[in-house]
Amino acid sequence: GDLTQQLYPKVGFSSWEEIGIELKNQHELRLSHRSTYEIMMFANKILGKETYKIDTTQASEVTRLGIKPHIRPFINHEQELKFIGETIIAIRRREPKASIVITHAVRKKLDFILTKLRANGICCYKAFGSDFEFSSKVTVTTMHQVKGLEYDYVFITDLSELFEQRHIDNKKYLFYVNVTRAQKEL
Repeated sequence: GDLTQQLYPKVGFSSWEEIGIELKNQHELRLSHRSTYEIMMFANKILGKETYKIDTTQASEVTRLGIKPHIRPFINHEQELKFIGETIIAIRRREPKASIVITHAVRKKLDFILTKLRANGICCYKAFGSDFEFSSKVTVTTMHQVKGLEYDYVFITDLSELFEQRHIDNKKYLFYVNVTRAQKEL
């Protein structure tokens, strides 16, 4: 896997042998097939020089090119969600079956996001724990919940709130994980 995700650095194991599994003919994955070059370059910048301390897939080993990630400032969360709603409508016209996720750092904000999106005619649902539908509906969830998943389009909302949360550890790794969920566009 991608060792730079390190959301829980004290949990897990460093080798299969450590847990009693002997693998033969094991191959190290050196190419990123999930995200585009542009998304991985952005993700690597989030971690800065720390990216290079760990043996990991680097952006130069990404197999696809795409659109550079968009970072947009908004006056408030409502303006941000209006923009996201309009963007989702445009995506749905081009790609009706595209997988789309909207993440937020705080679980209590998910209902507000759902309400605003539904008011704009977006078919969406809140996913938490085992509630993921993997359907054509837009997924709305927390940043922690998307680890291990991938979506065509990823929207990370109210990013400033992530860095204001004192109870969330490893913020830049959580941000990195969310960025690298995007297959096509961030």
